[in-house]
Amino acid sequence: MVADITYKSGNPTLALRLPGGAELTPATVNGTTTAFLTETDESGTNAYFVKAAAAGQYQLLIDNAPAEYEDVSYTLNEAPTVNIAGVTCGGANAAGITVTCANQVAAANIAPLASSATISWTAADMDSPAATVNVAYVVDSGDPTTVDLADVTILAENLPLGTGSHTADLQQIGSGSYRLVVIADDDANGAVMAVSDVVITVDDKVAPAIPTGLTAVPQAGELVVKWTQNGERDLAGYEIGFGLVNDPNQFIYSRNMGPKEVVTGTNNIVDAKLWGLDDNTTIFYGLRAYDTSGNLSDWTPLQSGTPWAIAPTTWTPTPGGQGQTTIEIGFAVPMKIETIENALTVKDASGKAIAGTSYLLVDFNSSKTVGVGFTPNAAVGGNVTATLKGGAGGVQAEDGRTMGADYNWSFALQAPQYFLPIVMK
Repeated sequence: MVADITYKSGNPTLALRLPGGAELTPATVNGTTTAFLTETDESGTNAYFVKAAAAGQYQLLIDNAPAEYEDVSYTLNEAPTVNIAGVTCGGANAAGITVTCANQVAAANIAPLASSATISWTAADMDSPAATVNVAYVVDSGDPTTVDLADVTILAENLPLGTGSHTADLQQIGSGSYRLVVIADDDANGAVMAVSDVVITVDDKVAPAIPTGLTAVPQAGELVVKWTQNGERDLAGYEIGFGLVNDPNQFIYSRNMGPKEVVTGTNNIVDAKLWGLDDNTTIFYGLRAYDTSGNLSDWTPLQSGTPWAIAPTTWTPTPGGQGQTTIEIGFAVPMKIETIENALTVKDASGKAIAGTSYLLVDFNSSKTVGVGFTPNAAVGGNVTATLKGGAGGVQAEDGRTMGADYNWSFALQAPQYFLPIVMK
């Protein structure tokens, strides 16, 4: 705590009466847990006691008080303290998981198949009784003094001060070496952290669960695959693949996708795309999960899916690209003229339709209609969205295939610039 007086004239004598009745004076401070300091500048003199405070009532006594002065007394909040009493490995044996503590030796003929570790501690805060304790773990770097709060992963939160313990289930943190951490926080001084001296080694051979809820939404030349997010703490991601037969060993394509974010507004649903698919061709697709230890789940039961029966193959400008006045979209097969000639609409960034003229695109032999183009009546600049009508009343190939829904693509248009020639004389 600090007890302070500020004055411009006079020669006051100060003393600090402590909760037990004793008085602290400038002559009795010890310079370590108590101090008396004065500072003088153009605004006056500051004289103050500084003391490690305990609970109770304090009085600042002023003899020979100046005619005018200001006094300010305040208590500095002390940071909490936390000490780790010990860490031991134990818990029920779990198939595929081995958890060992560096300070423990397994009994003869008993494999160290523990699945958890228990940490005990003492935490206190002399002036913030509502401070809380969190338990966490951190990957062992070999030097516990270098651990930063940003490195830890929380296991348990908002535990009370005092003597406590927590048993951490370590089945889903992945193979590696770790230390347990206890953090005390009073919301005033910043978190105070204690890192255990005991190194915990985890050997994880347990695969993640097989993903569930696998479905797919047909799109133009692709499938949007959706599933329910796995819940393992050590989940590292998913592998997706597809083939032409119902057998993951005969997949013609697969890729590791890493972790996936939950789709906004859904109930724990994630998604991914399979693109470059042939029109109207059924494929078999599946997923499997993998964890940070490299363990792989089994593949999901394969599902079948088919992209749109027909989809565009060429664009001007390309989706997300930039062009000037020409807007075109084409197919790899002949299209029915009556379904495509008025099927393309173009809108500006505000959603207002752009006036213009549509025209048909034909193949190299000029014998078959394969697409449609659009020319605005006036120069257009900025972001533009084009829509080709799909569905039952939309564009149709000569063989009767239709797009599953409207096809939209966005791009930017830049009004053409004209430059007059420079005539030199």
